[in-house]
Amino acid sequence: MQCTEKCTSSAAVLPTEVWIMVLERLSSLKAICECSKVCREWRALASNDAVWGALLQNACVDITKETRLQVSDPTDQSSTPTSRNKRIYAAWYQRYYGFTDSYTRMRKAILRLGSWASANCGPLLQSLAPGLGWMEKETMPVRELLGVVSDSPAMRDFITLYHFHDGQRRRQRYLPYGLFGSYECYGEFCSLSWLSSRMLQVINMGKVRLLIFAWCHTSRNYLAIVIDCPATYAYNLLHHVIQLQPQSYRFVDKGQFGDFFKNYIDELVSGRYDVHEGIISMFPNHGPHASTSVSHGIRTTVSTMFCTDETPRFRVYRYEVTFELLNANVLGFPSAQI
Repeated sequence: MQCTEKCTSSAAVLPTEVWIMVLERLSSLKAICECSKVCREWRALASNDAVWGALLQNACVDITKETRLQVSDPTDQSSTPTSRNKRIYAAWYQRYYGFTDSYTRMRKAILRLGSWASANCGPLLQSLAPGLGWMEKETMPVRELLGVVSDSPAMRDFITLYHFHDGQRRRQRYLPYGLFGSYECYGEFCSLSWLSSRMLQVINMGKVRLLIFAWCHTSRNYLAIVIDCPATYAYNLLHHVIQLQPQSYRFVDKGQFGDFFKNYIDELVSGRYDVHEGIISMFPNHGPHASTSVSHGIRTTVSTMFCTDETPRFRVYRYEVTFELLNANVLGFPSAQI
């Protein structure tokens, strides 16, 4: 179609402020770039600082850190009159090229964890170690992790998470405030803590190779990622997080690492796991693997947990049963009589 002199730019139909509001709702870099190709007016609109600020916010970019890195980078000789937010986004995208989606997913999860832990579990928040550097930009590069795991799309969430926190600090061999929960059963106490990059362990279980990233030294309970397995199982198992019982080889598949970690943080925030004196219980209080009934003013909750420590092979689950008195004034006694 040939354009005539009567044609009017689409950008002139609405006020500039309205177009900026529309472009701010685009959540992907590809969409912004496609808009900038339409015409000169759209290119100017797509270069607006507010549009790129919204893109930075959607990507959950640490703007303060990225600005500091730009100021301290002596190789940045650019004199092109580009918007500030666009320069920050371009530098961030280049630095984390191939990992930008993982960066966004994991940083959102880490921010939710930090907000929840500051209100519910202070010792856990204090135990999180500073993150590793990023690809030779700082003293301890994430590249060290690539010697343990493959640089595949499925494992980039795992690698990126260590950029934000390098596991949990340990002043002693046993850490009571494990990120992935704790339990006590017949005098045995288990706390599943997040291992630092230097403590990651690779073990072989038959034809399956596992990377252990969470571990309890007393009960030998652990979480692991399948980093190698026979081709017949690769589609459903490779790069998945599992809980495995060494004696019986029974296991629970928790999905790929990024989905597992995000879902676990969502469960913490939603209150699915109780917190007592800063310790997260492994036993869920509602949802799958938990059941509740009320009778005569007493609420009984039964929750179950898969056994992954070195227990006898016939022991598959542990159970926690709690009783709560709902109307003590009516019943006339202060606690449930069992």
